[in-house]
Amino acid sequence: MPMDDDGPRWPAIRTPDQRLRVFVSSTLEELAAERRAARLAAGMPWLLYVKVPAPGMEPGLSQMLEAVRAEGATAYKRFSSARELRGLIASDLAMMLAERFGSSDRSARWPAIPSPVTGLIGRDPDVAEVTRMLTAPGGRLVVLTGAGGAGKTRLALAVAERTRQQWADGTAFVDLSPVTDPRLVPDAIASALGLVGQGRERPSDTLERGLTGRHMLLVLDNFEQVLGAAPVVADLLQRAPGLRVLVTSRVVLRLRGEQEWRVDPLGVPAPGSTLAVLAESPAVRLFTDRARDVQPGFALTSQNTAAVAELCRRLDGLPLALELAAASMRLLTPEEILARLPRSPPTPPSMLLARTPTTRCRIVRRCWITAWSARPNGPTGSARSGSSTRSAASPPCS
Repeated sequence: MPMDDDGPRWPAIRTPDQRLRVFVSSTLEELAAERRAARLAAGMPWLLYVKVPAPGMEPGLSQMLEAVRAEGATAYKRFSSARELRGLIASDLAMMLAERFGSSDRSARWPAIPSPVTGLIGRDPDVAEVTRMLTAPGGRLVVLTGAGGAGKTRLALAVAERTRQQWADGTAFVDLSPVTDPRLVPDAIASALGLVGQGRERPSDTLERGLTGRHMLLVLDNFEQVLGAAPVVADLLQRAPGLRVLVTSRVVLRLRGEQEWRVDPLGVPAPGSTLAVLAESPAVRLFTDRARDVQPGFALTSQNTAAVAELCRRLDGLPLALELAAASMRLLTPEEILARLPRSPPTPPSMLLARTPTTRCRIVRRCWITAWSARPNGPTGSARSGSSTRSAASPPCS
C-alpha cells in the first residue's frame, strides 16, 4: 500500500452516484495531513469531521460550523488526530457504501447476537412453535412471556439462531435491561444497532431510516420495564414492512397483531418416578447437565435420584433456580443442597417470580446463597479446606 508522511495512503473510493462527500473542519494550515487522509471532494457534505480541540480555529470556519449545527441537517463526528480520523473515515465509508449500495452479506453490519456457552435443554417444542409463529404470514410480532428466570431470553436466542437463514438482512439483538425510561427506548435500540442520527434527527426517525427496506428479525429483550414504549414497536412495524420483532417480557405489550407464547418452567418428575423416567425429565436433565459443568463425573444413580427429583420439584422446574443450585455441586451433594432449601412453599417459586421483583429476589437469593456457600472460599468450602478466609460477595438483588 502506498505510504506518505502520515502513514498508509488509502486508495481512492468512488461511489456509483458520486454523492458521498467528506469534509474536515479546523484551521486550514494545520490540517494538511487530515485533508490528505479524507480526500476532500467538492460539494456540500452530509457528514462532517470536526477536529477538537482547535483553539486556533479561524472565525470563518467557526461561524460555518455554528450555522451547520443550527441547521441540524448534517451529522458530524469529532476527532483529535490524523490517525483517529483515518480510522473514522475507513469505518464510516465501509458502513455507508454497504448500506447505500448493498453488499454480499447485508447482515454483517449488525452487532453479533449473544451466543450462550451452554446448551438449551427441554425447549425443543417451544423453539419449533415460536419459529412457526414468527415465520408464518402475518406473524410480525411475537412476545415471549413468563416468570423471571423461566428462560425467555435463552428461548429467544435459540429462535433467532434457528431462523437466521430466513432473514436477508440478518438478526439484531437489543438488551433493554439497563433502560428504565420508556422515552429512551428508541435511542437505546438505535445505539445497539449502530445507527447514528444525522443532525437533529429524532431517534425514531434514525430507526426508520436504518430499518426501512430491511427484511430482518429484531429481538427486544427485557421489555417489561419499559412497557410505555410499546407504541415504538408498533410504529417500527408500520414503518418497516419487512421487519419481524421477537420480544421477551413478563407481560404482553397489548398491541394489535401481537402473538403471545407463554414460557413455562421445565417439567418436573412426579413423585415415585423410575430412574428412566427421571432421566428424561427436562428439569432433571437441566440440573444434571449444569452439575456436570462443575463436577464432570456426576451422574444420576439410585442413591441420588430421590434428592435430585425433590430438588427439581422444590424449585418448581425454574431454570434459573436450577442452574444456581447446580453451581453448588462443586462441593455439595444433592442431599446437602436440598437440606439448605426451604420446604415447598404454598405458592410455587415460578408463581412467586411472576408477581414482584421482591419475591423473585427472595427465591433467587436463597439459591445463590446455597451456590456461594459451596465455593472453595465460601463458608462450606472454608470448613472443608481449613481456610478461614471469606471472600466479599453479595447475593443477587441485595
